[in-house]
Amino acid sequence: MTVMETSTTVAPATAASAESPVDSAAELLNAMSAMPAGHPSRAALRDKAIEAWLPLARHLANRYSGRGEPTDDLI
Repeated sequence: MTVMETSTTVAPATAASAESPVDSAAELLNAMSAMPAGHPSRAALRDKAIEAWLPLARHLANRYSGRGEPTDDLI
């Protein structure tokens, strides 16, 4: 098996397996995009989606910190 084949192989999800944070964050974005713009739950869903993606934002901010922009601004 090559590296390319390994990276594209995805194990089937089972009820016993835990959902990865990226999957749940992506599902939040998908659910939010399916809602109409004026839906009363949309703001709360947006806040949850932002919080779900914060670990990635922090990781990227730390990676690019020290290049002239404060880390807080990058996050």
